[in-house]
Amino acid sequence: MNAEYITSLYNARLQFGRYVAIPMFFIGFISEFLSIIVFLSLKTFRENSCAFYLLCMSLFNFIRLIFSLSAVTTSMAFTIDWSSVTIYYCQIRSFFHSTCTFGAIIILCLAVIDQYFATCTRVRWQRWSNIKVAHYLTLIVSIILTAQGVLYSIYFRQISPVNTAICISVNHDFLLYHTYGYFLVLGNLFPLIAVIFGIMAYRNARTLTTRV
Repeated sequence: MNAEYITSLYNARLQFGRYVAIPMFFIGFISEFLSIIVFLSLKTFRENSCAFYLLCMSLFNFIRLIFSLSAVTTSMAFTIDWSSVTIYYCQIRSFFHSTCTFGAIIILCLAVIDQYFATCTRVRWQRWSNIKVAHYLTLIVSIILTAQGVLYSIYFRQISPVNTAICISVNHDFLLYHTYGYFLVLGNLFPLIAVIFGIMAYRNARTLTTRV
């Protein structure tokens, strides 16, 4: 590729970062911040299991925006090399990105499952939709994801030669897990579970409406 073509791609990246990525970042930041305020402001939400899951999901997304996406966005828009700012950039970003991204998806999946139990006609299953179960499951998920995040901070500590905002693995075996395990589960299994339980919750809700 000639120098002119490379320069045009570089400029397009800068323009995209400044006029698309940064506005989208601030929109996401404000929306997640407002969601957290809403879920914390009303007692009804604080005592509802589904609302608690959605609050935790917003918290995961909010933390990811601050500690992960903000660095990628500013690096894309202003070509900032964050590794020169702090030597622990990759460790910090890898920990929060893996923990919060996966956490938000799992918590959303739990919220959908919670609604399925809440709309079930069987009382035994309805008991699984309560705030104490939500607290326990969220704690367990947070502990597991924190342990996984520590592994990411250990192995994903090298700056990518292509993009200084992205970190790459220094261990081949962990890279295989990241590629085939992490993304396979993240991109397919939990969203599929959420869709299945969402459909069943919708059918339960229609059944309850018909009976009324």
